[in-house]
Order: sequence, then C-alpha cells, then structure tokens
Amino acid sequence: MKKGMKIFIGVGCGLLFIGGIAIVVVVVGFNYLVNQSTAAHEAEGREFGKTHDQKGCMDEGMRRSKSIGIIDLGAGLQLGAFVDACLATSSPTPNFCEGVPGLFSFKETDWGKVECRRAGIDPERTACIHVTKRKHQYCGSPSK
Repeated sequence: MKKGMKIFIGVGCGLLFIGGIAIVVVVVGFNYLVNQSTAAHEAEGREFGKTHDQKGCMDEGMRRSKSIGIIDLGAGLQLGAFVDACLATSSPTPNFCEGVPGLFSFKETDWGKVECRRAGIDPERTACIHVTKRKHQYCGSPSK
C-alpha cells in the first residue's frame, strides 16, 4: 500500500473516532439537559396530583397544552413529565380509563385527536396530543 493511502486511511479513522466521541458528548449532554428541565415539572406534577384527581391532572395538562406548539419538543417533554407525575400521585377518578384504546392499539392517535377536540383544543397545532399519550400509556400500564 502506498504511503499516501496509509495516511488517508489513518486520518479518516481518526476523524471517525473523533466524530464518534463528539456524537456521544452531544447525546449525553442533551439527555442531561432534558433530565434537568423535566425534573422541576415532575415535582410540580407530583404536588399538583396530591390535591387533585386523575381528571384534574388531565384538565391541567390540556390547559397547559394550549400554549405549546406541537413541534416544541422540549416543552412537550416537560408537559409529559408533569402529567405523568401528576397521574402517579392523584386520587382515582371513576372510570378514568374507560374508552381508552389498548396499549398496542392502532386507534390511539385517532382517539387522542378526538379527546383534544372534545376539550376544544386543536391537536394539529398544540401539544394536546402529548397529554392524551400520557393518559393512554397510564391506562395501558399493567398496574391499571
């Protein structure tokens, strides 16, 4: 093999190695930031849930979703963290999971859009669907 080719392969491998490290650093950093930003919302959700029932958690999640765009991923994650924590500490609402599609149902998205519209919220422009997904997952968990 010619010397130029060896140098080219060595530099290429070095760049791939450095690129791999950079990707790991970015992913770890992103996860850290997401965890930090959702922790406060989880705490807020837990406190809210202690004084409300499951329906109250959903109503508050829906209310908050109105001001969040559907593509605002960070705010959507924070909203989901709030609703998850709220549902975990809230008192039961009779028949809360009635009508919620099964966990592996293909109807979940359509059901979520109907729930958003029933609440008077546009599922195409707001983060309302993030809230309905939390209810779907909560009701589909084995302990429910």
